[in-house]
Amino acid sequence: MLLQKKSPQEYRNQMLVFYNSPFIWNAPEEQDMQKWKANLWRPLEVFFWADWANHRDTQYWIKRIMAATDGRGNYDYAEELYEFNPILARLEKCNVPRQYVTQTAVTSRHLVGDNANYPAEGLPFLNILWVRHLASHYQNTFLGELLNRIPPGGAPTQTWPVNQSLRVGRYRLM
Repeated sequence: MLLQKKSPQEYRNQMLVFYNSPFIWNAPEEQDMQKWKANLWRPLEVFFWADWANHRDTQYWIKRIMAATDGRGNYDYAEELYEFNPILARLEKCNVPRQYVTQTAVTSRHLVGDNANYPAEGLPFLNILWVRHLASHYQNTFLGELLNRIPPGGAPTQTWPVNQSLRVGRYRLM
């Protein structure tokens, strides 16, 4: 770009563009970088899991989640959902509140000598379809900006301008 032969006016115009760029005016400072090195892993890992969840087969998971939450007692589906507990643990380590991403499976119990099903306390499971929609919980944060850029259902990525008011090191990460 700069190595091409340009007239003095074209070169001057190009330099003005570079000089007035947001990176030059809002460049991170050393203390900002120390903060980001220590804390940036959390929003990036949440972004990773949200993008992963966005590429799952929606109909497949709706069937399993509905069976686990409506009390039909399909324990195979509930067990399949509980296999996501390590991901739930990672999201919790990243400070994502459980209520944003979990539902409770309805289970039943049998009493000895009785063939009736009685509702029992269910265990929470990670609803991977809810992980897709975390952006609404993180508005005006770095994580919210990242999550808003995930196209729904794995559609092609669109580009749009970055919110320039959210300067590096000057706003909340999550």
